[in-house]
Amino acid sequence: MKDIALIGFMGCGKSSVGKLLVDRLPGYELIDLDDFIENVTCRSIPDIFREDGEKGFRELEAAALDSIFMIDGDLGRKCILSLGGGTVTTASCRQFLVLSCAISLFNCACTRSFMPPADRCSGRMQPAST
Repeated sequence: MKDIALIGFMGCGKSSVGKLLVDRLPGYELIDLDDFIENVTCRSIPDIFREDGEKGFRELEAAALDSIFMIDGDLGRKCILSLGGGTVTTASCRQFLVLSCAISLFNCACTRSFMPPADRCSGRMQPAST
């Protein structure tokens, strides 16, 4: 099987679903694209957006996907990729996904709607006060 892409906005459950899939699919590795970019560039995503703008960030995303898929092909590695919802706004990223992923899941529903308040958003996003 090829790579699997989980696509959605921050807080929608990509990491949680990815961890469940990795536990159930032997030989797969979970890669969060934002974490990959931060590790390669030694910069945080907010810093990249502030300093390079969205265009610069999207260029880094495309380069990162290219690197991941090249490494996968060379090593025979299989990945579950956690991608932000904006990743698919770039034509080259969409092309990488079409060519390299067997399954791409786009998650529109935020898990906040379905989880008890104590479990929501795991610190990345705070629930709205009402």
